[in-house]
Amino acid sequence: MRIRSRRLERLRADPVRVDRCLALVFTVLAQWEIWSGHGSAAHRLGASALALAITVPIAVRRRWPAAVGTVVPALTTLEFAIFSGSSIAYPLANFFALYALAVWPPTRRFVIGVVVLAAAVIGSSLLDGFVVGSAEYLAV
Repeated sequence: MRIRSRRLERLRADPVRVDRCLALVFTVLAQWEIWSGHGSAAHRLGASALALAITVPIAVRRRWPAAVGTVVPALTTLEFAIFSGSSIAYPLANFFALYALAVWPPTRRFVIGVVVLAAAVIGSSLLDGFVVGSAEYLAV
């Protein structure tokens, strides 16, 4: 039994390294989608900068889970309202950030993060004129 557990311990990846790799993959996917699509240079530059702000923080989600779990979903909501992004990297980064917010911070930071996130989603959806889908998102 001990031999099996030692083998399994060697196979276990460092979670921080996994987060960095995930952030890299999400960033490459988002940037590839932006720059291979059609649109003006100004649209691409703005979308590219916002994509970096959404995907790169996944690399530090264990260190600052409340900040990442609040900022990434808020920026994702903003990105959809402004640029209507369609990369698979956005929902994946959003999911990993929300997981960090739900699991690792203390209760007080979790509550503050959820309130800020709800305000960002509602505010963005009011600007975009699409409150119904946003309310469903918050309910989930």
